Amino acid sequence: MIVLIAMLKAQKGKEKKVEEILRGMVPNVQNEKGTLKYILHRSRKDPTEFLFYEEYVDQAALDFHGRTSYFKDLGKNLNGLLDGAPKELFFEAVAAITR
Repeated sequence: MIVLIAMLKAQKGKEKKVEEILRGMVPNVQNEKGTLKYILHRSRKDPTEFLFYEEYVDQAALDFHGRTSYFKDLGKNLNGLLDGAPKELFFEAVAAITR
């Protein structure tokens, strides 16, 4: 399993638009077979900060996600709304509690 943490920071005053665009990704990703989790978070302390927690069954599933038209459109739709480039961190699960 591959875990991806994607962190994005909206420009001040653009938070609602960024959130709207990011929320729009969730229904699209819902039907990806290899995507186990795709959860959007907003910082409780700073409303300009967003985080996606994503789990994929394997590299092929992650690659598929990156090739979708809606993922490619995401970058275009966020153009001019972010404060810096998104940050991506990749992890492998080594221990867990699942319920």
